[in-house]
Amino acid sequence: MRRLVPAAVLVVAFACGRAPESNERDVRVPIPEKNDALIDFVSPEAVIEPGEDKMICGVVQYDGDDIAFNAVDSLQGKFGHHVVLHAQLPTDDRPVGTVYECGKMTNFEPYAIPIDAITGGYGTSLPKGKKLIIQSHYLNTSEQPLRVRDVIRLSKIPVADVTKWMSVYAASDVGFELTPKSEGIKTTFDCTIPQDLELLGFGGHMHEWGTSFKAELGTPGGTMETLYDVPKWTAEYRDSPPFNLYQTAPKLLKQGQVLRTTCVWNNDSTRTMHFPDEMCAAFGVVGGIKTPVLCQVGTVR
Repeated sequence: MRRLVPAAVLVVAFACGRAPESNERDVRVPIPEKNDALIDFVSPEAVIEPGEDKMICGVVQYDGDDIAFNAVDSLQGKFGHHVVLHAQLPTDDRPVGTVYECGKMTNFEPYAIPIDAITGGYGTSLPKGKKLIIQSHYLNTSEQPLRVRDVIRLSKIPVADVTKWMSVYAASDVGFELTPKSEGIKTTFDCTIPQDLELLGFGGHMHEWGTSFKAELGTPGGTMETLYDVPKWTAEYRDSPPFNLYQTAPKLLKQGQVLRTTCVWNNDSTRTMHFPDEMCAAFGVVGGIKTPVLCQVGTVR
């Protein structure tokens, strides 16, 4: 791995890859030009064979000065499902520069999700020495191998300009089972809000077998308020789900409340599905906390 550190911008990238073979389709995102307002994280290059559904992870480390950011943009080639930035867990000793397949999505926690600029003094902390993982997910439905490379762009703001920290909220059920040729398969799980927070943005995530998604907020055993409702989930939402923004009027999440997530699927295939073939996850951005708020139920099968 090499790091490119121009005078006014930091690009964290893996070593440049070779030119595509003659039979490969090049869907690599170009490495952006320097911009003093941005930090670019460039993923490792990989080849995704026809028919493959693959997640590739690469370990990087941010070595610039302590900064903050208030917007995240993900740039990905055709056939991409997502590219996201995770934080490496302290228990993971993979060194910087490691590239590995990460289909089970372990050894990291969500750190930065794609979102337009959150103004008003909000910022997410990026300290010097932070170890991060760039995760790229591709589903190659073409007849050619794909050569891929993605970019995640963070919009920098000075730490001195941050009046309230913000971070990621992520909740998921990883223990469900979708039996073959079954309709109306449902899972519901609750996550407790650990402290008073401001909800700035919120969305849901399922794949193409999802039929509906709902998130509710309330007190245990009490009345639940609908926070997010997609009664007709479509396959297109796998990559671009509806996302609610609350920046002008943040939604208050009170300590001790529960956020209830309900997913429904139709599995018309002949195989049994588990996480991560399908997913049931809620994600968003919350203000008033510096570290991610995470909730996971079930055990990966």
